[in-house]
This record gives sequence, C-alpha cells and structure tokens, in this order.
Amino acid sequence: MMWIKMFRFASIVSLLMGRAVVAQTNMAKTANKDAEQDKLNTARGRWNARLDNLYYDYVWNQECNICSSIGDYPWRVQVDLSTPMGVNSKDTVPTDIRTVEYMFDDIQNAIFDSTWYTYGEYDGTYGYPYMYQIQQGEAESNLYTNRVTSFQTEPYDRSGMYQTNRNLWNAQRNGGNLYYEFTYTDYEDLQRGIAWPLKVTVSNGYVVSTLDNAQFPVTILTPNTIDQLFDQIGRNLDMQAPLVLNTYDPSVGYPSYMDMVSTAGVGMPGVATKMEIHSYTPL
Repeated sequence: MMWIKMFRFASIVSLLMGRAVVAQTNMAKTANKDAEQDKLNTARGRWNARLDNLYYDYVWNQECNICSSIGDYPWRVQVDLSTPMGVNSKDTVPTDIRTVEYMFDDIQNAIFDSTWYTYGEYDGTYGYPYMYQIQQGEAESNLYTNRVTSFQTEPYDRSGMYQTNRNLWNAQRNGGNLYYEFTYTDYEDLQRGIAWPLKVTVSNGYVVSTLDNAQFPVTILTPNTIDQLFDQIGRNLDMQAPLVLNTYDPSVGYPSYMDMVSTAGVGMPGVATKMEIHSYTPL
C-alpha cells in the first residue's frame, strides 16, 4: 500500500508542478502581450502624429513555410490616401495588399487573440512596423514573419508627382526641351545583346542618333524621347496601372527612374517597365 500512496503523492506533485508551469507560461504570455500592446500603442501614436505619410511606397516580404510558394514575394507597394496598389515579384497583382494601418490592425488582432502570439519592431521616426511576427497557436509551423524592407514617403500622390514634374519639364526652354542628349538603361531589355547604357540624341523633339556604350550605332530599337516617356507614364496613370513607382529629377523634372507595371487583373501578369536615365545634357 505504501507504494500506492507514494505513487499518488508523486502524481499530485507532478500535476501541481504542471499547473505551475502552465500558470507561469500564461503569465509570460500575458506579460508579452502587455509589452507588445505598449509598443504598438507608441508606434501607432507616432504614425498618426505624422503629417507627411499620406503617400508612401514600401517593399513587403513575408516568411513562412508556404509563403514563398503562394505570395511570390517581395511585393512593391504604393499607397495613396490609404488606397494600396502594387505587384509581386512576378509583376502580378496580389490579393492582399496592405497599408501600414492594416499592419497595425493585424498586430492588434493577434494581441487580442489569446491563442496567438506576436512580436513587433517599429521604426523610430514614422512608427511603421518594419518587422513583426505572428504565430497562430502553438505550432511553430504557423509562424509568419513580415518585413518592410524599404519605406519612403512622397510629397504627392503618383498622379500629382507626374503632373508636377511634367510641368517642370515643360517649363524648360519656353515649353519643352527639344534639343538634348541622355543616356539610359532599359532593365527589361538586357537580353537583346545591346551594350548598355545607350546614348540618345534628340533634335527638334525627335531621336536622331542612338549609340551604344561602345559608341556604335544602334538600329534594332528606337528609344523614346523624354516627352514620349511622360506620355507612357500618363497612359499608365489613366489606366490605373497597379504600379507607377517613378523617381524624377528635382531640377529638370524628367523621370530619372521608371518602375511601372501596366494594367493587369488580379493574378494576371502586366507589362513591366524598368528604366533608368543616367545622365541628361541640354544642347
């Protein structure tokens, strides 16, 4: 009978110790959620206090067991007044493009759910979460790590950026630059065996010469003038293309870097444009 009593005692001790571990774990989870809630509140307050975050661009990546096969990360995203648009690495439109506010809500929901766990790190200036993890339940296979790998605010929406810089370009030389040279690389056309970058000469608004990097004439393509590049941007904007993420020269206004994907439905690839103007010289 003694061994039975000892077994019962050991079982009771084991049960109590197990409950103590569970209690400590639950306390740790609660403390973690409290800490994460404080961090989220601070970050969200910092974001809401900004006046220059109405228009922004970012690159989004998500890591999990199945993410790479279903998400085609990274995504390039631009947000105009809380309306997100963007494409994934295959230049198709994802179904779940996020704003920073969406990310905050995602973290908040994980904090509220007693079976989920979350951890976030936030930008010290704008407050957006540049990395946050969410685990759904106990299984580590359900751990999702989300990252904002680059973030940039813009002074206008993408249409405003286009119009402001086209006006700046048109203001040159009483209505537009008609005589100039520029060098550029078309990153979507690198497979054609051309020695990039190309040097283009424009006279009276028309391309009159195109030389490759070795100063040999190029005849297998006809580059656009800068005015034609602006026309291309305008058409994409009119068609509400999913990505018009361009950079413009601050003094002359020409598009120094173009990153665009033409209009495409969700899950359907669009036509990508990735082009950089390296130099510009008026003649």
